Amino acid sequence: MTVSLHRQTTRGDRLVYSFGSRDETAGRVAVDPASGDVEILDLNNDMPPPGTPFYLSAVVERLQAYHDNSSFPETDAWKA
Repeated sequence: MTVSLHRQTTRGDRLVYSFGSRDETAGRVAVDPASGDVEILDLNNDMPPPGTPFYLSAVVERLQAYHDNSSFPETDAWKA
């Protein structure tokens, strides 16, 4: 299963990312680059299996790794 992540905008001091499969958006989150805190902005409850919780958990883990490396890319995709 491929997880895709795309930075959409900056919201104050937070970076906003959409995430999901290559074909569908599972939701949007905002991450504070200074603290690594992740806020859920919206979720797609109609996402086909493996479902939004799968994508969300993979994305939160990846965003925390970005914070640890002090590097937040525009886009990313990986097998989960």
